[in-house]
Amino acid sequence: MGEKVFLIISLFIFSLSGHCQSMLTGQILSGKTQEGIPFSHIYISEFPEFIAISNEDGRFVLRIPQGAEQISISHINYRKLTLSLEEFKKQAVIYLEENEQSLGEVTVEFFTPKSLMEKVIENKWYLNFTKYPRSNFSTGSISERLTMYFISQEIPSDLQFFPASSLVRPFVSDFASDFNDEFWEDENFIPLPQWIIENLK
Repeated sequence: MGEKVFLIISLFIFSLSGHCQSMLTGQILSGKTQEGIPFSHIYISEFPEFIAISNEDGRFVLRIPQGAEQISISHINYRKLTLSLEEFKKQAVIYLEENEQSLGEVTVEFFTPKSLMEKVIENKWYLNFTKYPRSNFSTGSISERLTMYFISQEIPSDLQFFPASSLVRPFVSDFASDFNDEFWEDENFIPLPQWIIENLK
C-alpha cells in the first residue's frame, strides 16, 4: 500500500513539473543578410544548462524552466543579445547584428634551428638570461644548462662566428644518442651578435 502511494505521489510531482516547463521555438537571422545563422547558442540566462543550438536555417527549440526571465543569444560572429522572456515570445524571428570586432592579420613564420638561435640571442636582454637564468628555466633543464654554458663561455676576441653544433651538441648528447651527423651540419654557423663583439674588445 505504501509503495502504491509513493508511486502515485511521484507521478503527480513528475506531471506537475512537466506543466512548469514549456517549449519555445524561433529563428535566428542575420540583420544584414536576412539569412539564418546556424550554430547560434540560445540559452536561459538564469539557467545556462538550458541551451539550444540553431540549425542551418537558424531555427531552434528551447525548453523553458520555471523561473526563467531572460534569454541570451550568442554567436562568435555576432553581437550577443539578451531579451526578457516576454519580449522573446513576441518575436518569432530574432535578428543579430554582426560583430564589428575582427581579428588582426596573423603572420605565421617558419624558423630553422639557426634562425631560432639567432632570435634567442637577439632577445637576450629582454629575457634577462644573465640576471634571472634560474627563474626562466626549470632547475637542471637543458635550457638552463645551455644558457649558463653560453653565458660563461670565453670567446676569443678574433672570433666572428661560432658553430651552433659546438654549443648545443655537448648537452643534447646526454639525453639523446640517435642524432646523426646530418643534424649537426658544419655549415650551420651563427654570426656573433654585436653586443658580444663589443664586450670582447
